Amino acid sequence: MQAKGKRQLDQSVSIRYRVPDSVIQCQNFYCALSPLLPYFNRSSFTPPSCRVVSMQARSLYVVFLLLVASFAIYANAAYNVTIDEVLETSKNLVSFIEIEKGCMISEVHMKPTNPSQNLAALWIRALFHDAGTYQPNDTAHPGGMDGSLLTYAGMKEHLGLQNSLATLFLLGRTTLSDPDVLALAGLATIKHCGGPSILFEAGRVKAAEPVNPTGRMPEDTDSYAHIKSRMTAMGFTPQEMVLLISGSHTMGGTHVGISPHLTNSSFVPFDSTPGVFDNDIFKQLVAGRCQTRIDCFLSQDPTLKPFYEKYANDSIAFFDDYTAAMLKMLRLPPRPLNAVIDSDGHVHLEVPVHTNLVAEGTVNVSSLPPVRTSVPGESSATSLRALNGLIIAMISVLLLVFATV
Repeated sequence: MQAKGKRQLDQSVSIRYRVPDSVIQCQNFYCALSPLLPYFNRSSFTPPSCRVVSMQARSLYVVFLLLVASFAIYANAAYNVTIDEVLETSKNLVSFIEIEKGCMISEVHMKPTNPSQNLAALWIRALFHDAGTYQPNDTAHPGGMDGSLLTYAGMKEHLGLQNSLATLFLLGRTTLSDPDVLALAGLATIKHCGGPSILFEAGRVKAAEPVNPTGRMPEDTDSYAHIKSRMTAMGFTPQEMVLLISGSHTMGGTHVGISPHLTNSSFVPFDSTPGVFDNDIFKQLVAGRCQTRIDCFLSQDPTLKPFYEKYANDSIAFFDDYTAAMLKMLRLPPRPLNAVIDSDGHVHLEVPVHTNLVAEGTVNVSSLPPVRTSVPGESSATSLRALNGLIIAMISVLLLVFATV
């Protein structure tokens, strides 16, 4: 029975890997290749002169395997991050925001002329602007967390990040890759400013050909349908959209230098705790205080309101679900990443919570915008669309009149 089973296995293998007769004619070629096919049934297609493989060919094969293995080990070790390197880089990053009001307005590291002085919020924003270019259908240039943001920080899609991207301070001062620094800066900020401790995974490689964000990065000025379509194409569910977009607006606010279509002020906070990573943003959105068009669209969508109400009343659920959604975003495009684990098996960042966090990061509710019943800028956009429709209709009538004369 064993012989029969073995014979059947050999037949199936030889059929699957059968080589055309025209190729078998290249005897010298196959004599060289035959050592590379040790698991195939070579007798089914190897010319008689190759049946006995020379010791020289076998030696070359062993050398070939050793070279391949050595290259694989070298390539794998070329970017091998230790827990000490991660903790040291994390410590250096946090040093920028652990100063007084570091989770709020950074007057030490950010110049008043910068579009935004919300250093902590900018580090979180940088995550989205690097990952936001992900396009799964573009296999050659998928985008995602690949450091392309640093090349195209001056583009309009990244308005405000060119002069305010504080992660540029660390580039070249750590063994971590650029996209890993971006990821670590965002996660360290979230934890330091009161948010959840999120697993840091290393192994992202900077794109050899950085991805241009034009047409790929969702913007607040886009239609709701377009933004939903882009987020869906990236693989996110409606709940994850709520978490990643509105949930991340728990830090910072709007600025005239970044969002002139929303405000004329240098800074208007998203919620009453713009310097604290908490669930107050959901409380404000449930109450109708939305500033960005996308927050208004999402929070006023009847199918999504249950999520807003849930997170407004349950900060633990918000932290847990946000952690899962953020990890999903940081893993774009899908690729092998390594969790950085210390000797005790800890996988989360050892980042202290900011001193006087709530006191420094809270503002008076009166500084928030009033309750909205419509999307900011949408009424004017609707009027403009109506005007365009009227003009087109008038032109059509004139063309019809001239055609009948």
